[in-house]
Amino acid sequence: YTIKREIVTIVNINTKINNLNSFVEKILLTLPLFSLNSSDVV
Repeated sequence: YTIKREIVTIVNINTKINNLNSFVEKILLTLPLFSLNSSDVV
């Protein structure tokens, strides 16, 4: 167990979070298109 290993783990987690964020952003960008088609979505 070393500090170096912990840093690598943190970097990997940050990368996954960034990927997730960009994925969520894409979904949020496409959501308005769906909301135009249905009045249920607010």
